[in-house]
Amino acid sequence: MPAKFTNKQELYKQLYEKDLQVIDTYINPNDSALIAYDLYSVINTATDYSNVQTSYGEMKWIAVEFTYMPYFRYSATATDYAVGFFGTRQGVFDTTVSTKTAIQTAQLPGSKLITNKDPWKFKVPIVHNKPVSTTDTNTAQSEVPKVNFYFGWVTASTTNESAGLLHIKLLLNAYSKKE
Repeated sequence: MPAKFTNKQELYKQLYEKDLQVIDTYINPNDSALIAYDLYSVINTATDYSNVQTSYGEMKWIAVEFTYMPYFRYSATATDYAVGFFGTRQGVFDTTVSTKTAIQTAQLPGSKLITNKDPWKFKVPIVHNKPVSTTDTNTAQSEVPKVNFYFGWVTASTTNESAGLLHIKLLLNAYSKKE
């Protein structure tokens, strides 16, 4: 016989249940210039993120995973290739995210040497320990995690630019609305 929930149990489930959610999106990074992104601005455009904001009351970002896949592996033209660094920075709000040179990107904790011709993956834990309201936006005063990511190219591509996709996967805990 199936278990019956009491009103107290139903209320507990409604107030404290959490789900693990994965928000996926992608960008086509430019490999011919230094570039920088604010993770919130990129993720906020994803339909999955809008659904989480609508369906849940709070969320806690856990980690973000970046996976780069080039459009081609080999080229007859050496100028198709770019080599540089990929890195992230957390905890600092930037009204406009400024690019960083290859040296500055390399100096970010946990930065990674990359190329635009080979696939690579980079997972970063989010250093922010408390859930935030799903109605919060990314401002200097908000509790939304501040995460920026950077491409600092040492050698940039000069032909066939933007030669791959960067898949961005945000893992988060979503908490039920407290109504």
